[in-house]
Amino acid sequence: LQPAVSSSQVVRVACVGDSITFGLAASSTDMSYPEQLQRILGAGYHVMNFGESGRTMTGGRQNSMSYWESINFKESLASVPDIVVIMLGTNDAARGIWCKRLRQFVPAYGNMIRTYLQLN
Repeated sequence: LQPAVSSSQVVRVACVGDSITFGLAASSTDMSYPEQLQRILGAGYHVMNFGESGRTMTGGRQNSMSYWESINFKESLASVPDIVVIMLGTNDAARGIWCKRLRQFVPAYGNMIRTYLQLN
């Protein structure tokens, strides 16, 4: 790991995703991976948790849980992050929608990455 760009500039890290990001099954609230990442990276970084349980990458009429439609997605964009960690896909596979949304998944991921890249 390299330190932040300068001691006066804090690097903003947005962790976006589902319940894994949120920390739903973590042993305690300070054990979610974004919280652990904050401890590892230290004071030169500000790690923000935009995880929301049940969210998927893909969307559609039969899936109203798309991360694209969430408040957390909008808030993550507004946070103007320097780095984004995306952890979505578990619910796409687990909810029986994988076969219906397989062709959407990779393009949706690419679109999300491009959306965050356009912030800078």
